[in-house]
Formats: sequence, C-alpha cells, structure tokens
Amino acid sequence: MKTLNQVWNELLEQNDEFVKRFKTELEAKIKKEVDFESYLMEKFTEEEPTVLDDDIPDRFNDWLEQIEIQDIIDYGQGYAEKIYKGRVK
Repeated sequence: MKTLNQVWNELLEQNDEFVKRFKTELEAKIKKEVDFESYLMEKFTEEEPTVLDDDIPDRFNDWLEQIEIQDIIDYGQGYAEKIYKGRVK
C-alpha cells in the first residue's frame, strides 16, 4: 500500500506543469498587490485626509506608533481579504 507522501509525489509528477503554472500565477498575483506597509499607508490617508503630502511620512510614523494592537489585527484581516479577494474567513 502506498503512503500518502508517495501518492502526493505521484500526483505532483503527473501534474507538474499545472503546479508550476499555478505557483507562477499565484506569485505574480501577490507581487502585483500592495505590501502591508503600503496598505497601512492607504488606510492612514483615508483616516487623515487633511495631512499634506510633505507631512505624510512623519505623521504616518506617528500614527503607526500610536495604533492599537486590535487595529493592527483588523488591518491585517482587511489586507488579507484584499489580497485573497474575500477567501479568508
């Protein structure tokens, strides 16, 4: 009787091209998406629309230092949903 690993490896060999294509497409999709810091910057500018462009870096850093842990968790969830288009629950 074959082990689960043996069956898995056989499936991967048979579907090697599919797996490579899927992995490549997934990596390309992730690279196209914004990183978490950019996502947080986007949220900051939504919450603080009156901040001038010249002041954004300093004010953003101040905002990050004062952010609550639960807010970071919520932003992380929002970021994951943006990346995975609602597949994260």
